[in-house]
Parts: sequence; C-alpha cells; structure tokens
Amino acid sequence: NVAADFAFADDNKTVFYLKLQPGTARSYRLVRHVLGSDAKGDKTVYEEKDEQFDLSLKRSKGGRVLMLTSDQTNTTEVRVLDTAKSDGTWAVMRPRANGVRYTADEAGGQYYVLTNFSAPDYRVMTAPVGTQAAWSDMVAHQPGVFIESFEVMGGSIALNEYAKGGARIRVHNIASGAERMVPMDDPAGYASCSD
Repeated sequence: NVAADFAFADDNKTVFYLKLQPGTARSYRLVRHVLGSDAKGDKTVYEEKDEQFDLSLKRSKGGRVLMLTSDQTNTTEVRVLDTAKSDGTWAVMRPRANGVRYTADEAGGQYYVLTNFSAPDYRVMTAPVGTQAAWSDMVAHQPGVFIESFEVMGGSIALNEYAKGGARIRVHNIASGAERMVPMDDPAGYASCSD
C-alpha cells in the first residue's frame, strides 16, 4: 500500500512517502514519518481528493526543496517544501488550471519549469526559490518545436525536443542565453539527454 517514491528532509530523520489508494495503484496521499517512531503515528500531509490525479514525489536536483506533483492527462499542480523545514507548509507553485501542464526542478536556488501555459509546444520558465509563482521566460515557445523534457547541468539547460519530424537536443546557456544544437549522425535517429 506504499508507492516507490520517497524523499528525506535535511534533518535525515524525516522521510516523506506516498501511500496508494486501497485497491488501486494510484498514489494519493503524502505522509511524513520520523525515523525511530511508530509508523502508526505517521501524519498525512496532503491527500489528493480528485481521483483523476496521481501523485509523485522527488527531491530537487539542487536539493533545496522537495517536490510533490499532482498529475493527470492534461493538468498538473506542483507543491514544494524547503528541505530544511520538515514541518513546514507545502507551497503550490501554480494552482491547477484545466489544460495547463508543467514539470519543475530546482538547481542553484532557481526553479526551472517546463510548461504548456500559453505555449502549446512548451517553453521553459524560471523563478527564484521563495517566489515559485513568479515565472519568467528562459526558453521561449517556438511553434513547431515541441520541448519534451529538460535537464539542468553545469550552467546549461539541455532540452529534449522534436522538430521537423525528428528528435534533437538543444543546449541553452543559462547565463548568456546562447544556444547550440548537439550534432546528430543521422537525422532519422533518436536522441535524448538525462542526468
């Protein structure tokens, strides 16, 4: 009755995990456990009431926040918690709106958000940690260039994209905005990046 997702707070004794809805494989409840305590005393932190949504949990790449994502086919909502405040409040990045999907990560005190908000082929936006709702463009929407996912690494953001019928990787320098394409041996091939 427990999902595979879990994440520790900075105190290394508080662990958050997801419970499955009885009789299903749907993650629907976020629970907090303190190591060494009786699991019967675990506290429900959040419960996803809408049965169309499933929860996932991760620690951000930068390690400053935990991220709880409520997701369904065409709508997403992400909640974040400062890893130094295990008893803190989970803040909503952007309230769910029908048809708006987004995924997020944090690195270097900055949120990176891939979203279809006013961008059917997706764009990447940023916001400083602590002001998670104040998104601004980093990689603008380009009609006909679908951004599937991204990875933040070493001062750059690598974008897994589809354009003109093929997969490609575009690397965007975070500081300068300069971009380059990763050369492909075969335009009909498939390429993607991951951490």
